[in-house]
Amino acid sequence: MLSIMLINAILCPTVPVTKPYVLWSNSSAVEGLPYWMRCGLKNGTEPITYKWEQESRSGLVTTLAETNQSLINIIINRNNTGWYRCLAKNEVNQERSDRSDWLDVLYGPDLPQVDVAAYSVTALGYSALEKGYVSLMCQASSNPPCQYTWFYNNSEIYTGSQLTITKLLRGNSGYYSCLAQNTQLNTRSKKTITLTVYYPPAGVPSCSIFPSNNYTNLALYCSWEGGYPPATLKWSPYVNGDNPQGLGNITRIQAGPDTANSSVFTCYGSHVALPTTQSCSTRTWLPYGEPQCSVYVTRNNEYLMLSCSWEGGFPLALLWWVSSSGDMQGTSEENSNILILRSGATNSGKAFVCHAKHPLIKESKQCVLKLEAPVLMTQRSVVSVYEGNDVQLTCILSKNYPAATDVTWYNNLKQNVGDTPNKYILQQAAAWSNLTVRETDSRIDSGQYWCSATNAVGGAEIPVLLVVMSKCPLKLMFISLNHIAAKHDL
Repeated sequence: MLSIMLINAILCPTVPVTKPYVLWSNSSAVEGLPYWMRCGLKNGTEPITYKWEQESRSGLVTTLAETNQSLINIIINRNNTGWYRCLAKNEVNQERSDRSDWLDVLYGPDLPQVDVAAYSVTALGYSALEKGYVSLMCQASSNPPCQYTWFYNNSEIYTGSQLTITKLLRGNSGYYSCLAQNTQLNTRSKKTITLTVYYPPAGVPSCSIFPSNNYTNLALYCSWEGGYPPATLKWSPYVNGDNPQGLGNITRIQAGPDTANSSVFTCYGSHVALPTTQSCSTRTWLPYGEPQCSVYVTRNNEYLMLSCSWEGGFPLALLWWVSSSGDMQGTSEENSNILILRSGATNSGKAFVCHAKHPLIKESKQCVLKLEAPVLMTQRSVVSVYEGNDVQLTCILSKNYPAATDVTWYNNLKQNVGDTPNKYILQQAAAWSNLTVRETDSRIDSGQYWCSATNAVGGAEIPVLLVVMSKCPLKLMFISLNHIAAKHDL
């Protein structure tokens, strides 16, 4: 056995480890990501053990790992920052590498910490007095050190870790966010706090008038919100009863018909932080004129659109449609109302009433639409012409609402004359339609012609008889007379 060992030692001598060197992913690592380090050797007989040492800036040396592999993989964190050495050891000797370059672990920023020097701390955040002082300090752990940006209600206002407002204004209330940004890693974190500034309401009170109690009364509404404590509000003048005060907003009911047209009401608002009273005024007035009604027809006469409007006024008037039988149609709308009906003859002769109600008047106003199918007339029901001449047939629309959308002429064969434009000429206006028959022929053109008109609620047609007289008898008579005259001369 000893002989075999001696032979092996002679033939395969154990090679001492050379001085190791450190290899790694790179000199800057990012926290939370995989990272590898390798203890490199030029020579050395296995088995070899490896020991990794970490040295901090203070000189503290700790062991990171001991393994029989030259390569180690770790999930890097900020505590891995430092210098590294690796120690390689086999049966013959051990060697330690030189100190590596500084391993700089990049991380952060962590969630910022915001310290506030303010008037008081509330359940919702921080509060301060108007014209007071507040300081906001933001800090977050990061490598490299992060940059700080302050936002107010999502709008950037300042760059730096400390934001100071030396004279708070009423508009400074809101959300303050500190954004910490690591520009090398392109990472960021944010912390938001709420700052409430005690201040009077902004601007002046806001006034408006709404209808109430089915458009029989007026609701006077005044609001001046946003201050602390709430503002005190009061309406003037008033008609009946007491005139209670309100905080922040107030509503008072005013009898509509008892209120004169163009009456002005004023709301007065006071606040402990203001030296003077603020006010707003509003005026109620009737819409001009009377309600206006009209009807429109959709394409292909599919639907009727009954329109009613009474524009203007304050508050706006309420409009609704009622059928001739007294039943409400559709829904009620302010300012204007459109009732949609399916077209058809069932609506012909029916009346629809639009009611318009405003709080300043006791009774509603009205406008009426009566739907009628076309009624046709003609200047002459029988028209005669000598053949070869042109002749004109007339058709007059005496009644129709809505307006007729289609006026058609048919010839004596009940054919649409529009199919033969060389034979017929059509002239039309809103209330009439004329048909010209060109170069009449007694054998072809004589007979009954029809004028037909339709609108969205019905249709009508009227006949016109065309008599085309032949010129042949006159020609024969003229020839006979000439023949007799010729004989007499002989």
